Amino acid sequence: MSTSAPRTPVALSPVVRNKALAAGAADWIEDLPELVAGLERDWQITVGRPYDDATEAFVARATLAGGSPADGTLAGGSLAGGTLAAAPSPAARPRCSS
Repeated sequence: MSTSAPRTPVALSPVVRNKALAAGAADWIEDLPELVAGLERDWQITVGRPYDDATEAFVARATLAGGSPADGTLAGGSLAGGTLAAAPSPAARPRCSS
């Protein structure tokens, strides 16, 4: 990985950190800040504050290039085979009114 510093601090919940270590994914933990910075660059998103209660992956708020809010999930190594998913955040979803 490159040695450039990421723009966004990356923090894992203790549960995810412990699961990653138990799964032998210490490299994924170490590389996570650079992975997030690469996603920000490649996808033109801004990754925000991570969720403290994540249990299976790095999960954080994000802002899409057009300014729309989203939630992003990044799991790697043997935790999830290196997957990424991004979805509109609940605040951005349409609401039904009665």
